[in-house]
Amino acid sequence: MTDSLFPFRKSGFEHELVEQYGTVCLVKRSRNGITHYEVVRLHWEREKNFPNERMSVAHWAYPGSEVWGERGWTYSDLTRARRKYLELAQNSDSMAPGSISIAAKPTKRATTQSVEVA
Repeated sequence: MTDSLFPFRKSGFEHELVEQYGTVCLVKRSRNGITHYEVVRLHWEREKNFPNERMSVAHWAYPGSEVWGERGWTYSDLTRARRKYLELAQNSDSMAPGSISIAAKPTKRATTQSVEVA
């Protein structure tokens, strides 16, 4: 198991981080040769204890469908996705570029993660 949020697979889609500014991420989402983009604001989920005695560790999390349109947006083309990403990053009270590690708890240490878009 990896500590990093990206890349990950959900509902048959591969999710790859394209750009990150603090908690704002531009993500490439693809399946069967079809690609679209998502712009998301990550949130910090605290450790949880479940009734079956299982426990989840604290981690950065992708927004769920219940907050889509508030913390997550889907675009069919990279240009429109990047426009939303830049808007959120510019108006963000989030930390500076790469100032969070999406592989760990919130930190002020600078890290940067990116992937190339084909």
